[in-house]
Amino acid sequence: GVNMETGLGGTSVDGASGAENMFYIDGMDTTGLYTGQSSQSASFEMVEEVQVKASGYQAEYGGSMGGVISVVTRSGGNAFHGELIGYYGSSWMQGKERDTLRISPDNDRIAEYVNYQDMYGKDKWDRIEAGFNLGGYILKDRLWFFGTVLPEFFTRKREVNFLISDEFDGEYKYKTKAYNYQMKLTAQPLKDLRLTASFINNWNNE
Repeated sequence: GVNMETGLGGTSVDGASGAENMFYIDGMDTTGLYTGQSSQSASFEMVEEVQVKASGYQAEYGGSMGGVISVVTRSGGNAFHGELIGYYGSSWMQGKERDTLRISPDNDRIAEYVNYQDMYGKDKWDRIEAGFNLGGYILKDRLWFFGTVLPEFFTRKREVNFLISDEFDGEYKYKTKAYNYQMKLTAQPLKDLRLTASFINNWNNE
């Protein structure tokens, strides 16, 4: 009953719209007040577990009319573990796009297949993610930590030729940067008591 439905604003649970869900990261409600969508995200390398509750959830999730999507981030342990992380994607790795069926602009009674890459050219883009994570202990059996740093850089270039005038023809560039990082501390001061504090950042600019 869980599907990604763009017409319903994102993740649809049992037919409800994406704005009717509740979103949590480490028990903290991250649901946006205005849009109803998740206002915070966690990189995949930060995630230990994803829970999707479609029905029968507890009263603490009473604000949901759809589903409850809860993320639990990774924690450290009594041994040190780390990873170097790197991802790269580019337009040259992609094949040619498929033809698109459209109504002819010259005759609305005729349907035709066109390829927009043949007509307008192919965008050139590059996406780079590079970082690391590290987890371990500060005090064995008492205090653990886990941290991730994973910035993302995206660049798109497009050759544009305007129909009205060639004054502004040329290559246009679009860049985004996202500085994703997380820090989590887990403490167990008593045998039956565990405390967790986590911080996640997704600051980005265009």
